[in-house]
Amino acid sequence: MGHDFLNSTTRNETERNLRHATVVDAYCRSRNLAIAGYYQANENYKDHSPNLIACRIIEKISENIGSDALLLMVENDKLASNVENACFTAYTVQDGKAKKVEGEKVQVQGNGTAGQIASALLCAKEHWQLVDFDSHLDDISLDWTNAHISVKISNAV
Repeated sequence: MGHDFLNSTTRNETERNLRHATVVDAYCRSRNLAIAGYYQANENYKDHSPNLIACRIIEKISENIGSDALLLMVENDKLASNVENACFTAYTVQDGKAKKVEGEKVQVQGNGTAGQIASALLCAKEHWQLVDFDSHLDDISLDWTNAHISVKISNAV
């Protein structure tokens, strides 16, 4: 019974997330954009591993774009007010499955600018203002595109 419940719960969550992705995909297409990846921050502070749902989503994105999509797993324990290094683990789809990308193959452009901006946003507690798609569905007045934070990032560059 427990195994069936887990499979049903995982399947329902995956289906819900894929429905969300369809709405986001339509939004992107209307603006001549494409979904090229997905990020996830696990609830467990030290857990950086993608769960089944993250893997299925990134596999579906890769299938939709016809090339490798990128999954970024946020390393919550590396987020601080002084971000100096990348605080994520990268995965890409190889042979239809999510595989970890070796560290030397992952580069963040901007010569430290990304870390400085992330640090400034963390210090200003902007992460509390992020709206995910689930929150938007609960209250459609919330902007899941997070335009207000995008403006702050653009102004900081």
